[in-house]
Amino acid sequence: MKELTSKYDTIMLWEVFEHLQDVNLFLELVKDTLVNNGRLVFSVPNYNKRKNFNTQNNNIDNLYQSGPPIHLNFFTEKSVSNVLENHGFKLEFCKIKKFPYINFKRSKFYTEFMKSIFGLYEGPTLYVSAVYKKSV
Repeated sequence: MKELTSKYDTIMLWEVFEHLQDVNLFLELVKDTLVNNGRLVFSVPNYNKRKNFNTQNNNIDNLYQSGPPIHLNFFTEKSVSNVLENHGFKLEFCKIKKFPYINFKRSKFYTEFMKSIFGLYEGPTLYVSAVYKKSV
């Protein structure tokens, strides 16, 4: 991103943020690359999805996603909000994907889908949009 000389209205990342080695440096580079009131839009795995697996046979501390060196950062609604606000972004929204990803061959899909209808399911993905207003 240091090589980019143009300014952008929007920077979008889909399932990238969790792989970054230096989130702070990346966000500083994003701010330099965005126009005033530019948007950062991204998705990340929802760390709280681990709560879906909290049964007597499972450990709540399991990640239920790839750990390091694949995923280096783990986000909840609160933590993603904190990180963005600490870097001067205004969070527009952070939404949890309500339903599980469709896989009719996976038997747990049906249970997860029913739980999601009744609000008892932690969705697998966070969708985020934030605006950066440059100080004059």
